[in-house]
Order: sequence, then structure tokens, then C-alpha cells
Amino acid sequence: MTRVVQARANRCRRSSTAHRPNIASFRATSVGRALPGVFFEDVDPLEVIEAAAWRCELCGSEILRFVDCYDPQAATVDHHMPLSLGGHHVFSNMRAAHRHCNSSKNAKHPRDTQPVSVDKP
Repeated sequence: MTRVVQARANRCRRSSTAHRPNIASFRATSVGRALPGVFFEDVDPLEVIEAAAWRCELCGSEILRFVDCYDPQAATVDHHMPLSLGGHHVFSNMRAAHRHCNSSKNAKHPRDTQPVSVDKP
């Protein structure tokens, strides 16, 4: 693995204690998708993920803690009501999701998404 690729991979590694995402950066990326008048509060994405006990709230399966941030199984934060549809950037409107699940949901309204069905063992 080249030095550049290794450095990128190291930056993307996630754990509950080692990597704290930049809250200002998280907020800044959301501002571009929001409608005018949307309320923004500073939210640590890791707090949202830990509150969900590292479970994807879209598919119900475990979110892996130590994966590249571009991996489909990587942890992301989904806005239950998308910012582009008038949802607010507040803790109560956020939920943990895999990158793949979050991308699949896109900016759909909550009523247009299928409920999560997790088979119990």
C-alpha cells in the first residue's frame, strides 16, 4: 500500500474513542443541502452513532467500527427528515446508518421509505 493510500485509510478509521469527526465540518457539509430557514445545532456524529449502539437504523444490522470511511459498511449519520425536504439538523432528526443504506435512502421522505424489518434469531 502506498504511503498516500495508507494515510487516507488511517484518517478514515473509525472507533468509539480514537476518531472524533470535526463537528464544524459535519455541519458545513449539511448546510448546502438544506432549505432556507432550516435550524442547525452542533451535533457530534459519533454521539448519534453511539446512541444507536452502533446499529444501522435503516437496515438494523451492526455498523462496523474499524472500516475505511468510504466502505459501504462505514458509519454515517442520516437525517430522518432530509434537509432538502425541510428537516432540521438537530440530534432528534438524526440516526445512525451504513454508508450504503444512507445512500440508498437518498433524500426520500420518511413515508416513502420501507420500514426496517429485522429477523430475530
